[in-house]
Amino acid sequence: MALRKGTLGMLPFGVAVLSGMSLTWPSAMGDIAVLSEEKVSSAAAPPRRLGEEVEEGEKESEEKVMTDEEEGEDGNEEGEEGEEGRDVEENKEGEEGKESEEGAEGAEGEEGEEGEESVSPTDFSCAAMLLGGVSFVMAIFTVVNWEDDDVRRYAWNVISNTVSIFMAVLLFQGNREVLNKIVAEKAGSKMKVLIHLAHCLLYLYLLLAVIAWVAGIRKGQEFVQYLNSEEWVISDASLANCGDVVTDVNSVRAVQRQKQQQEAGMVSSPTGTDSKHDPKHSVITVKGMEIAVTKKRHNLETAKQDLQCWATLLAHCAGFAAIYAGATMQQSPYFSGSAFLSFIPVPIMVGILLLFFLPSNYVRKGLREKAAAEKRAGVRAKLVHEFCDEAEKDVLALTISFLSVQSVRYFITGQLPNAEGLEEPLKVTISMNHATSLWICGFAFMGIATVFPWIRAWLDKKKAEAHGGAHIAPVEHSEGHGQGEEHEEHEESLADKILASVMDALAMMFAWCLMWGSRYAWMATEFMGLNVMAISARIILALGLSFFAFLVTLCLDKVADSVKDKVADSAKSSGEQGGEKAKIADQLVNTIVASIALMVGFIWEHSFDGAVTDVSMLSRDHPRTMKFVLGLLIVAMVIYPWKQFILKKSLQLKELKKHRDQAQKKKAQREAKDKHQQALAGHA
Repeated sequence: MALRKGTLGMLPFGVAVLSGMSLTWPSAMGDIAVLSEEKVSSAAAPPRRLGEEVEEGEKESEEKVMTDEEEGEDGNEEGEEGEEGRDVEENKEGEEGKESEEGAEGAEGEEGEEGEESVSPTDFSCAAMLLGGVSFVMAIFTVVNWEDDDVRRYAWNVISNTVSIFMAVLLFQGNREVLNKIVAEKAGSKMKVLIHLAHCLLYLYLLLAVIAWVAGIRKGQEFVQYLNSEEWVISDASLANCGDVVTDVNSVRAVQRQKQQQEAGMVSSPTGTDSKHDPKHSVITVKGMEIAVTKKRHNLETAKQDLQCWATLLAHCAGFAAIYAGATMQQSPYFSGSAFLSFIPVPIMVGILLLFFLPSNYVRKGLREKAAAEKRAGVRAKLVHEFCDEAEKDVLALTISFLSVQSVRYFITGQLPNAEGLEEPLKVTISMNHATSLWICGFAFMGIATVFPWIRAWLDKKKAEAHGGAHIAPVEHSEGHGQGEEHEEHEESLADKILASVMDALAMMFAWCLMWGSRYAWMATEFMGLNVMAISARIILALGLSFFAFLVTLCLDKVADSVKDKVADSAKSSGEQGGEKAKIADQLVNTIVASIALMVGFIWEHSFDGAVTDVSMLSRDHPRTMKFVLGLLIVAMVIYPWKQFILKKSLQLKELKKHRDQAQKKKAQREAKDKHQQALAGHA
């Protein structure tokens, strides 16, 4: 049953890919063009046949005239009779010509009506785009409503990453074009590198400022209470106002019951910490209908959503600026001589980025120390540190992965791609060997990435042994209330940060190799006779890789579920070691899916970027300004629905997984405790 549902769920993807392929299939277009030409030629053919018949009639009449003249040489009477005969024959031929002409016009009209039914290339493209678009939308609906919660989470994560990459690239490219026009266009290679490094530094400090502002660092304790306050929120997903705060708290049945119990002296306060006296789930009655509500920290969730939005966008922009600076460095004469030399800018950029991170680290450390000095748990300081730290890892991983794959491609093809990752102008002949070699390198990088979680687990175990054999466990904390978010007692070291970034970079290198290898395969085979830079080719390639990503995600989910089931069976006896294996397996799957999401995001970004570039070329005098303005308009239209619906859903599913894992962990601990007590009772 599951296999059949999975097969049916993949059908929309297949239809979308086939419709996209038929969008500009040259053979189909050629057949249509030939068909149209044949019908036009057939419609024009009758007049040519009529002319041929008239010419033949004239030749026959001339031959008859010559015969009559030869026969008429014997006498005038026979000549006159010949002339009369010739006139009669010409009259007959004229009448036959008129009848033939009328018949030809009738045939031409019928064939003309048939020619009007032919399909033009524009109509065929629009029809294929319509069918492909509807199929692709249905495929997205199928995946985001999959029966497996993990697949749904992966799907929303991929969609969210795709949209965020699209917006970040538009912002970065628009700003880069302005910088190139004002400053960098006439500068040398060294000055260009410095300009783009300054561009990256601007994004990083803007990231810190925006995160600190959204987290409310400059606000007082009232904002802390605002974040920690619990509110009743509508939780019925079928309603349009799902997620809205209940304005009339007294309408909540649990609150009414608490007040009744308080008046009866059964409880001391309606806001007690006991779950029996402070329920988290209840209902309200609206127009005679009961609606489910949930009590949670709605303001804190909203703040995290805003923080994730700006951290993701600005981190991607900073990463792209760092990539452009490093790729420009690779193009310099110092490093462009060989593939080995082109790899040297990778550690250089890592060192520069770590220096850029130092001021942010000092600021975040100061916020945490200030909270500790004032005997506060530091929720706001933790939020700033958490989102800035994740953003910095993202910047590092993007920079390391892209620049490293640039060197790998240089080693395979013999030509160093430009700062945008394109071989322009193309100086080598791309073959399938290049594509296959790049794919093999990608899977090799992924194989290396799978080893890193085990290395990190081993290092954590060593650290735990160094601290007396006790694991460093998270503690519950809050700023001013004694309850709040989880917070780790130890601070991540620089080595841990670099190790995590390298692991993410290896997974991203797998995604880059798959993407560029697919482009090489298209260029080598000249698939469908299309240039890989054409918009139609970009769309078809994006559809194909999206379909591949969906299949890989399904397979990884099945593997992860199988590992978890085996670990759950063995965890009852092995305890903590089994939980560690499940954690590593889950981390591996999440890393691979994140890299696949990056690949899908960037391959679709190539399509979007081509579309924006083509539209901006309508302004021949100011194409750069047009692209910058168009990018700002698109980002302004997309950012709100992305943050409010797509990113929100992705974060909700991640939170659901977190709560589910915690519940399973507590259940396993209870079962282990009960089993231990039963064993003690048996011995007694």
